[in-house]
Amino acid sequence: MRRRIIGWWKRIFTFKEEKPKMYFTTTLCLLSVIAWIGQQVHNLFLTYLIVSFFLLFPGLNKHGVISKYAGMAKREVNKLLKHKEKKNE
Repeated sequence: MRRRIIGWWKRIFTFKEEKPKMYFTTTLCLLSVIAWIGQQVHNLFLTYLIVSFFLLFPGLNKHGVISKYAGMAKREVNKLLKHKEKKNE
């Protein structure tokens, strides 16, 4: 788990160095979504959901649920990026 966190951290900083405008836009959108969710959901319930997720994360990871959905998300993002590249050509 620690190696994965460190790997993500390094990827984020690499992304920041290589594409600063895309990094800024992505970070801004992500923080806006988090702020909107925080505004819509009561704080106690939101805390409950976050704590529950972190407690269940090791079991979900062990059974492959996290990698399954992360893979699905990666494929969808790649499809969107390829579609966008084809549009620009």
